[in-house]
Amino acid sequence: SPTSGIYEEVDADATIMTAAINVAFLDVFKEGALLGFVAGIPPYNLSVDDYLTVPVSLSNNDDFDDINDFEDLPLFFEAQYRWPLNKKILLTPGAYVIVNPNQNANNAPLFVGVIRGTFQF
Repeated sequence: SPTSGIYEEVDADATIMTAAINVAFLDVFKEGALLGFVAGIPPYNLSVDDYLTVPVSLSNNDDFDDINDFEDLPLFFEAQYRWPLNKKILLTPGAYVIVNPNQNANNAPLFVGVIRGTFQF
């Protein structure tokens, strides 16, 4: 096959978990507005029985070269505010952060901001 020799063959089993808590407050600062918060755990390997199958060229990658690289718990936090401009237009700015991305505390947190517009016809 064209990919033979590129991947290490490894039998591995993993247990995956995810969780989230959502809280929302209605009519904050304006009727029809919504302030929301989410905190949780993105899909996370609770246990990995063996190394994951990765390309041989990445076998020296510090994120995936040791089973202990999967020990750190990733977390995410999100906030958003749905603000009605009028009966037909909503603006929803928000932001989220992921702490310990790739289940590795050596990785810097990821910060993302977003603004969404909703138009009702």
